[in-house]
Amino acid sequence: CCPEKLPEKLVGPMSEEREAERRTAAGDESWISEEEVFEAAMRSVDAIEDPFLRRVLHLRFGLDRVEAAADGSHSLKDVESRRRTPAEVAEALGGKYKGKPEAALNHIRNALRSIPLVADDPTDSK
Repeated sequence: CCPEKLPEKLVGPMSEEREAERRTAAGDESWISEEEVFEAAMRSVDAIEDPFLRRVLHLRFGLDRVEAAADGSHSLKDVESRRRTPAEVAEALGGKYKGKPEAALNHIRNALRSIPLVADDPTDSK
């Protein structure tokens, strides 16, 4: 259920040396930083119209646990550790979802499907 529990993820974060090798191999021009990916993911989740489904994804991916730095950027430390399992999402939602991880998983799937997909628009570029 959870990619963060895969054996290759339990080894720990990629070393700076290995990450530098990957960047060099890919070419710096085509490299997207983790911060850029994270910010785009936050915008995508925030674009979900249904507030309940938006909350479900915030809980699942630990976006409610993200600490903003003084400059407004987000810390990516221990991103994997902030994620919640479907059972933890069910407990956090409470009420009729408490103790029902299957229901939470269904809502997580629905929320993922409701992320709006849009074509690249250069006017929205920074």
